[in-house]
Amino acid sequence: MKKIAIAVLILAVISLAGYAGQNATVLKVKVQTANIRAEADTAGAVIKQVSLGTLLESRAKVGDWYEVTITTDAGGQVVGFISATVVDVVSGGQIQAPVREEAPVRQPARNVPREEAPVAESGPAPSTGGFKVMGAFGSASMSYDTSKDTSGQNINQYKKGRMGFGGGIGFEMGSTIGFEIDFLYLQKGVRFAGSIQGDTFDATMKLDEVSVPVLLKFHLLNKAGLPDVYLLGGGEIAYLMSAKLDLTASGPDILAFYGTNSIEIKDQDNKDSFNKMDYGAIFGAGASLSLGVMKVFVEARYHLGLADLEKVAAGATSSGAKPMTNLFAIVGGFKF
Repeated sequence: MKKIAIAVLILAVISLAGYAGQNATVLKVKVQTANIRAEADTAGAVIKQVSLGTLLESRAKVGDWYEVTITTDAGGQVVGFISATVVDVVSGGQIQAPVREEAPVRQPARNVPREEAPVAESGPAPSTGGFKVMGAFGSASMSYDTSKDTSGQNINQYKKGRMGFGGGIGFEMGSTIGFEIDFLYLQKGVRFAGSIQGDTFDATMKLDEVSVPVLLKFHLLNKAGLPDVYLLGGGEIAYLMSAKLDLTASGPDILAFYGTNSIEIKDQDNKDSFNKMDYGAIFGAGASLSLGVMKVFVEARYHLGLADLEKVAAGATSSGAKPMTNLFAIVGGFKF
């Protein structure tokens, strides 16, 4: 009888172990970082975070939450709960609610969704892809290899920025290192204003271009809930749409040359004096912030022209001035 009782006891233990194994479910974390909470509720205190791919074993389920036993950083074991939205079931059948009476689930005071959103604080940077609509305001100028005109005057001392606008669209893709291509309308050019020996003048050369910047962007900070801060750099190729001159001048030299004491020229076409293709380098920085389904962003960009825009007619000699466009622009807009 004693041997039979022992055999029956062994069989019972094996049966119970097999029954427990059949009712255990293996879970695999499917997000970058998931919270294990003290209660089966999104308002419950976080007792530990587990990373993507972590395997957990659960023997009970409370609503949309799995009950799991974990080892804390201090080495002890505690019971916690993990949302079903952040795990996949690897093996195991349906989990029955535990026989013991569960404490009532405390409802959050605020309107908190029952599904626990994936935690991204310590995961990799989210994707920055999307279409962009942008506007720009900037100060343009032109550089010259020579600082003197034919009269020997230093013209650079009269140089001022030409204020202008721009805008267009772009497309961006990538994460920590991103790629962007834009299609923009930009107002470039240069302005000279001042006085020389009794003559006053204010001349603005207005260059309007269609520009295609190609940029690489390095995201220094790009985590959920925080601004995306980045550096950018690359190049642009542009087509000169128009080149027009505005000029007002007065003084004795104006009178001697034009026969009148003052002149005013508006939108004089000078496109034939310039090469049509422009190109250069771009560098700058920016930041963006999520607003629901879109992001608002602002950037500071500097366009450094590298193309000599002086058009030299056949048989003529270059002046050697090598005019090149420069532009500092503040760009802002939305990304979808």
